[in-house]
Amino acid sequence: MVALAANLGSTFKTQFGHIYQLPVKAAVHIYRFAMVTIRLGEGYAQPAADDTDDSTKQLFVGYAMEEIDNSDGGNGDLNVRVRMEGRFWAKKTAATQADVGKLAVVLDDQTVQLYQVAGRSNVVVGRIVKVYDTSSVMIHMMDRPSRVSSGAND
Repeated sequence: MVALAANLGSTFKTQFGHIYQLPVKAAVHIYRFAMVTIRLGEGYAQPAADDTDDSTKQLFVGYAMEEIDNSDGGNGDLNVRVRMEGRFWAKKTAATQADVGKLAVVLDDQTVQLYQVAGRSNVVVGRIVKVYDTSSVMIHMMDRPSRVSSGAND
């Protein structure tokens, strides 16, 4: 490699702060701060949804930094900015201090639930690091396995 001898110009591509633009799936509406997943094998961003039998093969990628309405568009017609690292607030029913340290999985695009072996989503969001009240928690996105497809907790 040779060291720079001039400015790179406006074509230099970078992604600071772990915010990435992802192409949006056809016919979906992603709201600001919604949890976002991609379906393995497709790669398009969509609102997170419960997947108890792992039939949709979703992978949690982060939360939306903006609202994107691709209801009338095709796959990849629009992009959404997604924050992929850090901690974020989420809704959780019946949150208690005992939830801290446990894996959280998707219930819908704004709500998490605790991971359990059977009958719950396999879309891992992260680990609960703080309980604000009985209906909201702080999730750490980086402290998680990518996917859970068996009975192993992590």
